[in-house]
Amino acid sequence: MASAARSKLNRKDGPRAKPASAKVRLDIEPRTAKRGMTSAEVNALFTKLEADGLGDDRSAVESLLADRR
Repeated sequence: MASAARSKLNRKDGPRAKPASAKVRLDIEPRTAKRGMTSAEVNALFTKLEADGLGDDRSAVESLLADRR
């Protein structure tokens, strides 16, 4: 029942685009797992980036990940 209500809501409002930071996060997350980062560490990393206004800046994310090695 709840999924039907969500489906109606989505159709009424149209497709919902993901923010750029979510797209960057989806691209970066598999590599963070390979580095042994926990999900809490990844969340903290992206929280810091979004607070600085750099959540959608792929190069900022890459540089922070390079610093984590």
